Amino acid sequence: MDEYSIKNTTKQQRIELIRSWTPEDEMLDDSSFDMWDMYRDYIEGIKEISECNAAFKADYVSEPADTWTVKQILEDDFGCEERLPGEPLSCIVNLMNGNGERKQIRLAEALLTEKGIREGSKLPAELLN
Repeated sequence: MDEYSIKNTTKQQRIELIRSWTPEDEMLDDSSFDMWDMYRDYIEGIKEISECNAAFKADYVSEPADTWTVKQILEDDFGCEERLPGEPLSCIVNLMNGNGERKQIRLAEALLTEKGIREGSKLPAELLN
């Protein structure tokens, strides 16, 4: 692969290399996958091919089924009854696991703050109960 390294190629050669990897029949038309986007940093001379591949892999490796990721945190709606005096503020937390299953739980806002939980965080298992 050294012959394809940034130091051994021009931008035009890197473009031609990526073009040679793109299927002629455009099999990827239905997908959100974009070879040009994936290798843009290589074409621009910023990252080597192996670095682009590693970044792509890191983005698409899924989490184990028992790992829940916080997708959204919403302010709890207490409706017309409103929150009782002294009742702690709570949030509705939307979660998704490695299998794509979704779940919604209610957690105290203070607990989320204390544990540093925000959108994108992995939720500790003890908070799921």
